Amino acid sequence: MKQGLLVILTGCSGAGKKTIRRRLALENNARIYCPLYTTRLPKKKERQGVDYNFVTADGFASYAQQGKFLLSFQEDDANYGIDKEATEKALQEGKIVLIDVSHPIAKELRNTYKGMYTLTIDIVIPGDEAVEKRVKHGLRGLSPYQVHKAIMEACEDNKDTADYDVLLNNYDLKRTIKRCSQAIQGRVSYIEAIEEGKEPRETTLFSQLEDLRKHIDLLYQIKDERKASSNLRSIAVHYIKAFKDSKKYRALLVKATSKEEYERIISDMQNHL
Repeated sequence: MKQGLLVILTGCSGAGKKTIRRRLALENNARIYCPLYTTRLPKKKERQGVDYNFVTADGFASYAQQGKFLLSFQEDDANYGIDKEATEKALQEGKIVLIDVSHPIAKELRNTYKGMYTLTIDIVIPGDEAVEKRVKHGLRGLSPYQVHKAIMEACEDNKDTADYDVLLNNYDLKRTIKRCSQAIQGRVSYIEAIEEGKEPRETTLFSQLEDLRKHIDLLYQIKDERKASSNLRSIAVHYIKAFKDSKKYRALLVKATSKEEYERIISDMQNHL
């Protein structure tokens, strides 16, 4: 690629975006994470310069005044800043830069970095799982107030989404990481094909399936399961006309009666691209 790819992993607290980011970086040395600066104290097992750059409030303010941050924000009574120089240097070197942030920050980043060199992956989980994960975090040191606040916010967080390219339901971590890798590689292949003046057929098909996912998600939000499934039987087939074995998948899509079934079929199709 002529320049790097910025991958923004976003989602509510407890969705697993930090874990996914760490695993994605371990899988491929072309993927890097530029540690954010923060004024909060390190949690257990967090390392200086690896997980975050931990600084004092005065130090953070000084860095902000010097223009060190691409973007700075406040969450949970602590300040965070994205290292501008490190991020832009990595992108200039053609690296895949991984950043995990909340929905509002993801939206701000997308306003700064637009176009095909930015990929936003929104990680969602069922509200009850979000609550359970936040309670477990609370048992590891959050105050009772913070736990209560987290529980109140957990289900609401999933209602808010960034302007995403890919939406993933993280009910299986290993599978979610695999799909993130597929989405990243798909975007890289797409960019390389565009840069070389070629028609990126496979990645276009991958994008079509992601569009189908968004369509499914929307229908299940505004309709009950029976009506959504009924609508999708006629809509979904239009997304797969260009696919190899389209007749096989069309038969499966027509028989699907739940969001989970559609999800399994789409994942299987993407795995065979």
